[in-house]
Amino acid sequence: MNKCTQCPHVIGDIAERDCGFPDCMGWHIEKNVKPIPDRRHDYDFWHEDYDGADGGNGLAGTAESVTDAMEQIAEIERDRA
Repeated sequence: MNKCTQCPHVIGDIAERDCGFPDCMGWHIEKNVKPIPDRRHDYDFWHEDYDGADGGNGLAGTAESVTDAMEQIAEIERDRA
């Protein structure tokens, strides 16, 4: 899926959104501070289709901020298209 189901924007464009991206495409972002001093992994993100088996299907990751997570999600969606 490379187009939002709730607005006319294509995934990866830089337009402001009213739709709630990335939630509108099945993605979730959660702050989950790890017990390590490296702050680059404080946010977890995953897609509802993430299988989690043996490293998963590439539909999850960590990020240093919500913005970083959204950029990574947009890149994953471009690769899936």
